[in-house]
Amino acid sequence: MSSNANVRIESTLNDVGLIKLMHRALGLSSINLDVASAYVRFNGLGLIEGLVKRASKVRLVANDITPKAYYYLVNRGNVEVRVNEMLHAKLYLIYSSGQYLAIVGSSNLTMRGLKTNIEVNVTLSGSVNDSYYSELSEIFRKIWDSSKPLNPNYLKQRYIIARMALKEYAGTLVKVINRELMRELGLGADKLGKCISNSINDRASCIIGIYNRLRNVAKEARSKGMVEEEFLREHIMEGLSRINELGRLCGEAMDSTVIGTPCLMLYAAYELGKQGKGYGSGVEFYIDVLKRALELAEKNKNIDERTRRYINDELNMVENNKEYREQVVELKIGAVLLPLILALPKNCRVKGVVRGKVMLRRITCSS
Repeated sequence: MSSNANVRIESTLNDVGLIKLMHRALGLSSINLDVASAYVRFNGLGLIEGLVKRASKVRLVANDITPKAYYYLVNRGNVEVRVNEMLHAKLYLIYSSGQYLAIVGSSNLTMRGLKTNIEVNVTLSGSVNDSYYSELSEIFRKIWDSSKPLNPNYLKQRYIIARMALKEYAGTLVKVINRELMRELGLGADKLGKCISNSINDRASCIIGIYNRLRNVAKEARSKGMVEEEFLREHIMEGLSRINELGRLCGEAMDSTVIGTPCLMLYAAYELGKQGKGYGSGVEFYIDVLKRALELAEKNKNIDERTRRYINDELNMVENNKEYREQVVELKIGAVLLPLILALPKNCRVKGVVRGKVMLRRITCSS
């Protein structure tokens, strides 16, 4: 067979829309769609939803597909999904009424693959009598035949394993950051145990150690018009690896602890910052973090009861005990806020506002 295909090279660098290209096939009747993609995500499927709806039949092979993407496909009725753990190819084959459009290249069926990443793909179109079509359809047939039908139980187990691996990876990085922070603050390994101790006296010792460190940098911070925690945040972010990821990492490893503060609380601070929330004082921010952390604890059954109890007791003390709240404002809040401030996303800033003898922290985050 000869080849009379129309062959083009499409690159996202040239701002060529693969999605638009694929949707040119919408005018054809009785479309069939074959897809082999290493990664398949729901956001990618949303970009070709018109094709999926239009197709009489869709066959899809993936190496890695999320449950949301899988159920979106199988609930349509015209889609069959298989899995192949050796698959790394990206092939889109649309054919109907003697014509075909094929895309071969680097774009996975994801939002990033189709719109964001720098990708390079070759597109071929023409008659199904074209030799290129015969070769590509034969390649897809071999991929399809060597793949296994995907069932919910397999998908669930694979997803659980992937989540466990991600949690372990995040937890390891959080421990590394924790050790680096302890060293940066000059607290020493002996203090680390006290920071996560059940003993109130031990925890107080840890907080005083952090507070003293903040007090030592106060003069330099004030000379730059900054509050101590913000000064340390900028300094630490320049020197510590992965510190910019702390809040996000704590979302995967909520049962970890960073200089005495549960990762659950650090992730709550990260979430609030991403929402663009602002606060007129450190205590106001601290209370909101505690409340959000308790909400997260209700959804995450892996959080131990000791952590839940600590956060709940702390919230009650700050909200209902005036003497304790004043102590937090005057001494404890700087030390307590430091890990929370380190976990805030980059769009957040902390400024010191002096009112009488009290230094208030004004926290602003852009959404």
